[in-house]
Amino acid sequence: MNTNNLNTVKVLFTDSKYNYETNISANSTEQTAKEYFVNKYFDLGVYPKEDMQKCIGIEFTDNNSMVLQYKLPIDKDLQKGTPVCYKDTNGIFCKVGKIDDIYNDNGVILYTINNAIGAYLANELRLFKKVFDNMPEFKKGDFAMVVLGSSEDQINGDKVLIDEIIHHNNKTTVNCITTKTKHKFWCYYSDLMPITKN
Repeated sequence: MNTNNLNTVKVLFTDSKYNYETNISANSTEQTAKEYFVNKYFDLGVYPKEDMQKCIGIEFTDNNSMVLQYKLPIDKDLQKGTPVCYKDTNGIFCKVGKIDDIYNDNGVILYTINNAIGAYLANELRLFKKVFDNMPEFKKGDFAMVVLGSSEDQINGDKVLIDEIIHHNNKTTVNCITTKTKHKFWCYYSDLMPITKN
């Protein structure tokens, strides 16, 4: 299952005043981003004057490989650059972005996110943890909870039974069966969190 969050690249130059952050395809990898940006020249000038600068490196953030902590942040947890989850149009915390500005509107702290429209209160955001920081271990017969569902078959919070784990092309997919409807579907390993067996 692809969560379709755009990945993020910070593009680095010798003179850091030119560094900038941009969103790239959800299917991109750190390697494909390096191939696109590193050692290439970019025009960072303002028309009609050119200002060609060579990219010397990148910082890549994979916004599709994470396990949500579901930690409700408070204002002191949040600062510019903090990665957060926010709700999609269905009210599910599965969209990912970074806080790019913080406003105080008559004593109410509001946060804007680099790839979202509008401003958010702290209680409208959630912190998350990258899956490679705390990879859960699953085996056939384990129960898990869907945390990054993005289709009708995969609803956040659904309890599923793991039916099969498949490793291929440096990705791990999991065949699951929902415990409510007995519907079968597949998803990525990182879309699940372990829960206690009944």
